[in-house]
Amino acid sequence: YMSARSIPPAILDLLQSQPRRANIILFSALRILQEEETEGRPSEKGQFWLVCRSAEQVDFVLSCTNGPLGTYPICIYTPHPANQMTESFCRPRLNKLVNALHKHVDQKRVFSVFAFETVSRIFAEFWKNLTGLDYVDYYAARQAFCTKATFIKAPLMAEPERNNVRLAMEKDIEGVAELCFRFAQDSDPFFLTREGAMKEANYLVKHRRVWVHIAKRPGASDEIASICAVTRESDTVSSITKVYTSPNWRKMGCARRLVSFVCETLLKTKESVVLYVGHSNQAQSVYARTGFMGLDDLRHSFRDREDGMDKWLEIGFDKDKVDLGHW
Repeated sequence: YMSARSIPPAILDLLQSQPRRANIILFSALRILQEEETEGRPSEKGQFWLVCRSAEQVDFVLSCTNGPLGTYPICIYTPHPANQMTESFCRPRLNKLVNALHKHVDQKRVFSVFAFETVSRIFAEFWKNLTGLDYVDYYAARQAFCTKATFIKAPLMAEPERNNVRLAMEKDIEGVAELCFRFAQDSDPFFLTREGAMKEANYLVKHRRVWVHIAKRPGASDEIASICAVTRESDTVSSITKVYTSPNWRKMGCARRLVSFVCETLLKTKESVVLYVGHSNQAQSVYARTGFMGLDDLRHSFRDREDGMDKWLEIGFDKDKVDLGHW
């Protein structure tokens, strides 16, 4: 489907029936659909969706889309539970999907793939067979979610000035850019230049997509201790996509207070907030104490883990032979 308007309503309904798991593809489809309808123009060249069916059953939806600041990875959604992603199920379907993708896109555009771990690994194997591009693991994560029922509000500090959390304003752009830049330094290979970080900060602040925790030391000026960005939303779900605390303010509860405030704000209008958490991310405890489910298998039933708590993996292709995006 070469435009969002051409995606069948049944496919959009399927994505909206699992808004947490489908959050990346669903957000992009809805955003592009709105642009097509309100601005009366087709989607940008090179954006499309591929759907793999078995009879009347949708097995996979693949998206090749652009975000506000750059191209997105190839993202693959399945409505089936992760335990159904066996070799025998995935291989024949992904083989057809990969071959279809290869016919529609320059291989330089496919800088990475993001999906359930098994899906990503099989996709990468097939893509290498077609293109000769080597690949490496970029980001292994679980998707966790927080709802009104699970949310835990962070306790406030005794000193009012230490509870200064709010939506970022124009005066914060430079400080937000600095933390965006530092965040990217830990996100190999998706580094940002200073100019790129400023562009991202301008976008986030202008579109009300980033919150800040303001901190102050005695005798010093206010500074931004932490940022929390929310760049994907559907009707019922918001996605936290970046949390970063300045090294000068770590181990002081800033991230927890900020994430708590952001979740409390978002859950006034959304059913849940989701985020992807790297397996080795030390912030897992922050999210768990805010009420995010899926960070400790021992605390949740298998049914819970089927609902958006499975292993996800981004695999990147030879960065010297592709055009890296930004998401």
